[in-house]
Amino acid sequence: MTSKKIITFLGSVLLLSCFAVPAFSVSGEETTTATETTATGGLYTTTATETTTTGGLYTTTATETTVSVADTTTVTTVTSTTAAAAGSVDISISIADAGKLVVTQEALTVTDADADGSLTINDALILSHDKFYEGGAAAGYSYAATDWGLSVTKLWGKENNGSFGYTVNDTFANSLSDILKSGDRVYAYCYQDAEHYTDMYTYFDKTDRSEYTVGDEIELTLMSTTFDESWNAVQKPVADAVILIDGKETAYKTGADGKVKVKTDKAGQIVISAANENSIIVPPVYKATVKEKAAPAPTGGKTGTVSGAKTGDTDAIPALVIAGLLAAGTAFMMRRDD
Repeated sequence: MTSKKIITFLGSVLLLSCFAVPAFSVSGEETTTATETTATGGLYTTTATETTTTGGLYTTTATETTVSVADTTTVTTVTSTTAAAAGSVDISISIADAGKLVVTQEALTVTDADADGSLTINDALILSHDKFYEGGAAAGYSYAATDWGLSVTKLWGKENNGSFGYTVNDTFANSLSDILKSGDRVYAYCYQDAEHYTDMYTYFDKTDRSEYTVGDEIELTLMSTTFDESWNAVQKPVADAVILIDGKETAYKTGADGKVKVKTDKAGQIVISAANENSIIVPPVYKATVKEKAAPAPTGGKTGTVSGAKTGDTDAIPALVIAGLLAAGTAFMMRRDD
């Protein structure tokens, strides 16, 4: 690179450094750009960071350009990350402790509990332990940065040999740093097989919290997620699984297609799950609200009005009753005289 080119490049660097960078706000929708240049051992590195805010999420794209003064070699690296803006999201949370459901689709408002500027699975697990676990997150939950990203080290009071799983909307998450949005369903669990990880993740096809009436049938399909030889996720139905209602086994079983119809026989909130004798499964969860049947409308009998009185004329009724009693008494006296 000639001296003229170097001077031109440095002049551009100084010019870029003079631009003011707009303040970033999570409340609106905007794009901001920041540029920083460093010189190290004959290399000039310029990092341009662009942040775009859209719908409560912000995406940061960093473009790093390195120029060698000696041979004019240019290397450009682009990285992009997406995070949730500050605020809160409303989700549902479920937790299973080695095959036992301990939190079942409970509503949870997620805030930035770990103060990392994002609303993530980690925040949801911190807050759910604070809300549902005796002693809170301080006693029941911990996490750490690992080679696989931010990971659970204790769940529901158990270290469990580091054997944990977590999904968002029945899809396996990458790490605890995955971003959450309102309406998401988070499920975290301790593996029952903490050594070989043979627990099969299962879920019902229904996700809505519908209302039913006593006597209605709830039709569900039990599905599982496994992995092929290339570690691609594969979904398939689970056959011969016994259906549990509020933790108790029933006579209902899933068919070869994973389908089952469960008849509701009591009012209230019920939790439907499943167990399988043939394999270790992560218990699925479906919570439903069942209402009592409406009282039937009265049937039979005749309706009409009392002769001589108008409908709604309550003042006329006592007089009619008295007249009837007098007539009956007169008839009785006449029969005696006969």
